[in-house]
Amino acid sequence: MASNPIRRQTSHNLTKMGEDKLFKAHLENGSVARALESLKGDMGKVSEGMFYAWLHESDERWDRWQRHLKVVAHVLADESLRIVDETEDNPRGVASARLRAEQRRWLAERYNKKDFSVKADTTIVGINLADDYMTALKRVEDKRKEEDAIDAEYVVVEDESQEVEDGTDSS
Repeated sequence: MASNPIRRQTSHNLTKMGEDKLFKAHLENGSVARALESLKGDMGKVSEGMFYAWLHESDERWDRWQRHLKVVAHVLADESLRIVDETEDNPRGVASARLRAEQRRWLAERYNKKDFSVKADTTIVGINLADDYMTALKRVEDKRKEEDAIDAEYVVVEDESQEVEDGTDSS
């Protein structure tokens, strides 16, 4: 239990209100802040931080909250579909509906990752360009060495132009 009197009183008020009523208010209002605001008359002002601290006081309560969020995720997904289906065909209406539907889809993904998150293909392909470059460089050097090492047969050719000048014909 919380040590500070305000926290103790808030925790008492939330417990007295009951999880069912709090979770139902959250489902109806779409956010913790609006749910707490709607219940302000019954239990006084409660901040979102105090609400989450109260949720974490008990592991069982936190687990029930997580299960509640999974239900909320399905409600949000249905609501986003309804928003898109009921949108007017004008640029302003489409942009607004898209933003509202995307926000609900984003929340649904966070609340229920198993059912709503988009799984990216994370195939890892390793490319080592350094190895390819070094192999190609080695091939070029080997080829250059082969060209330099070609055995050539040297043939000594006497200068025929001198014989022609002397007036002798070798044929």
